[in-house]
Amino acid sequence: MEDGTNIIKDVDEPTEEKLSDVLKISDKTEQNIENRLKELGCEWSSERVVTTAAASAIVASTILGYAFSKKWFCISGLVGLLMLTDGLKGDCVTTPLAEKMKFRKAYDITAEKETLAMLKTQDLV
Repeated sequence: MEDGTNIIKDVDEPTEEKLSDVLKISDKTEQNIENRLKELGCEWSSERVVTTAAASAIVASTILGYAFSKKWFCISGLVGLLMLTDGLKGDCVTTPLAEKMKFRKAYDITAEKETLAMLKTQDLV
């Protein structure tokens, strides 16, 4: 029976610590694992936060541009440029800001979900 430590090898350090904690906890019942999986399903990743903030800024500045002044359209252009940079480079300049606000990357959340699912299915609880 595997102990799941091979999942940890390619994950960021904070997530590695979190996954190690998951693997060490022996009092994880199936219900606790289910509850944590539900929490992880609702957790927002840093990428999701950045995308939502960008879309909100574009919508708001477009409305303000039509309602008040065309100068507001500059914000839409700037946010669009940032999102284009994100798409071309694969990393947005504002993602580190979201991570400083304690949002985790999507792959970190997925790694924890997979570890918990493995614990649940392998009867390691």
